[in-house]
Amino acid sequence: MKTNVIDIRGNSKYKLKKILIFLYLLNLSDLLFTKFLLTSAPDLFIEVNFFLNTIIDGIVLYFLKIGGMALILAYWYYRSEKSTIIQMKRSLLASKVLIGVYALINLIHIINLVIYYFFS
Repeated sequence: MKTNVIDIRGNSKYKLKKILIFLYLLNLSDLLFTKFLLTSAPDLFIEVNFFLNTIIDGIVLYFLKIGGMALILAYWYYRSEKSTIIQMKRSLLASKVLIGVYALINLIHIINLVIYYFFS
């Protein structure tokens, strides 16, 4: 009788790839929401992230949020190719936590958009 071998790490690697792409899209939506709200109503909204607060008006922000994040996520995916099953599970857990954080940030942005449109 022939048995099939299940590639757990390969399936997890595919899941991680999808999660990292979704994380990157959430990062881009965070950038777009932030720039829109800060340029539309600078007296109503402020940048809370103290790391990005000093560069929010420059081009450096775009390099960090678009290019820097892409490099970090690509490196994360590249490193996952050499990971063990336990490391892959930890990586999936960390990426899901980051998805939750970015989802919360984007939800706050959506609430701020509603506030902006109803009160301006």
